[in-house]
Amino acid sequence: MRVDSIGTYEAARVLTAEPSTETNRIQRSIAQDDANKAATNSGSHSRDLIPIHLPAKVEGPKAQESTESPRPRENSDGSQDLFPYDVRRMSPREAVELGQELYMEGVLGFDEYSMLAFQPELHPDYDKTVGALTGEPARPDKPRDFVQEWEEKVSFQQKHNAEQPHLIARTERILSILKMIDNPTDLSA
Repeated sequence: MRVDSIGTYEAARVLTAEPSTETNRIQRSIAQDDANKAATNSGSHSRDLIPIHLPAKVEGPKAQESTESPRPRENSDGSQDLFPYDVRRMSPREAVELGQELYMEGVLGFDEYSMLAFQPELHPDYDKTVGALTGEPARPDKPRDFVQEWEEKVSFQQKHNAEQPHLIARTERILSILKMIDNPTDLSA
């Protein structure tokens, strides 16, 4: 049965979680297999895992892997920084990567990661939605000053969401992390 041809009764049955005859048949088959397995393997328990037989894996087109490494960040003295992100000249795509790295390292919590990694310009329909309202097309690879953007977000949150201190605190924490990345402390001196 195709999804677009579900009748009213079928949709109601699915929504009320009434098991179909196919579901009942599968459940009986699993129970029978379990009973047969228990009978043939004296050392086996009835709660052993039952292997699931899935159809052969269907391969889709493979995603192209990026061979580019993050661009090295140059310091004022000409040396290269180990941390490749320049938060004063970073694209929304790079912001997503930065957010993921900071989350994976445990620097950001999930909520903070979600805030930093949410970049509307990466959505395929941006030009039809937000872009149509603002008159600006998406530029997901255009570098911008993320410290300045997050300073503006903190100001906005303080002005319009004063009753949500947890949201303001998360926004301020992201800003402070971006500032630390922009001006790292040199402990070698």
